[in-house]
Amino acid sequence: MAPNQFVEKKDFSHVLILLLLALAIGIYLIATTILISKDGVIYIQNAQDFSSRPIDIIKGTAFPFGYPFLIFLAHKFVMLFSDRSTVFTWLYAAQSVTLICRIITIILLYYIGKIFVGSRRSFWAVLILIILPYPAE
Repeated sequence: MAPNQFVEKKDFSHVLILLLLALAIGIYLIATTILISKDGVIYIQNAQDFSSRPIDIIKGTAFPFGYPFLIFLAHKFVMLFSDRSTVFTWLYAAQSVTLICRIITIILLYYIGKIFVGSRRSFWAVLILIILPYPAE
């Protein structure tokens, strides 16, 4: 086995462990969240208004338009499998977008950390970030 293959397998296993843990915590939080924060409500409202007035959402709000746009796209995807839109479809679309962004960030942080401090320390640093209560919520 070549050294590069071992490093790639080790990186794959590190990232897989981190992603599984982040997914488990994220799905648990999605299932148990009973209250959405004020800014979450604003993002969901902007996502709901995105189809009727996209230019106003892009130009006129104090919040960035990217996150509401991603929520809007996720909701459109969910609506391919559902016949009616409810508050819960919007909530789950927003929470799913957040979880997907978190997963992508974990992968990027691991590989950036690997460049600076090596794979072992990067793994432990990202693991600590995943487990900390504030970033998990």
